[in-house]
Amino acid sequence: MSEKEREIFKLKILQARYLKAQLAMDEKLFEKAQFEFAKAYHEICKTCPAHEREILEGAMENPEKKSNVSKAAQKAKEQNNKEPEPEPEIPDPEPIKKETQSESVKKIYRAIAVKSHPDKMVGLPEEVINEKETLFKDAKTAIEKNDFLGLYDVARELGIEVPEPEQGQIEMLKRTIKNINKQIKQMKDTTAWQWHREKDPHRKEAMLVTYMQYVYTKFK
Repeated sequence: MSEKEREIFKLKILQARYLKAQLAMDEKLFEKAQFEFAKAYHEICKTCPAHEREILEGAMENPEKKSNVSKAAQKAKEQNNKEPEPEPEIPDPEPIKKETQSESVKKIYRAIAVKSHPDKMVGLPEEVINEKETLFKDAKTAIEKNDFLGLYDVARELGIEVPEPEQGQIEMLKRTIKNINKQIKQMKDTTAWQWHREKDPHRKEAMLVTYMQYVYTKFK
């Protein structure tokens, strides 16, 4: 691998690590946004006529409908009175086909297994066993999801020397970065996120009402 490719590899590692941290922060904020959005939704439901309230609350409480409702409306745009279209189903992060895994990636996983597989830790202190079992599970998840950064970080945690970077690893990192960016965008495109981030109380109320109008129209 050329010096330029090594620099690209380092850059992609840093970029992927930053985005993973960003995703973790956004997921916590998104959970808060969903909770507060649902609370506001139910508060407005209390002011609706009984037959409308039954439909609106039922759509949120019915498990079969709830997943659709949570993705139902496009973010309400400022001063846009058009009925929102349903949001597309959020796909799972795009996986990398297993045959694209390089030999070096498999070598890293095997080295992790040697150091952290439960069968290899007989007689060790319980706290050490628990720590390494967690790392092994993390590595197993990473290899299944073709998450090179996750695998890379577990290897470094266990003091395993990572093989010379190669193009296949860079491609895996690019795919990881793409998937994380997609997950972040999907959260930020939801009505709950946009509502939670909106500062103007009037626009915030309008977004919620527009969303509820869509839900009522869809499920009445």
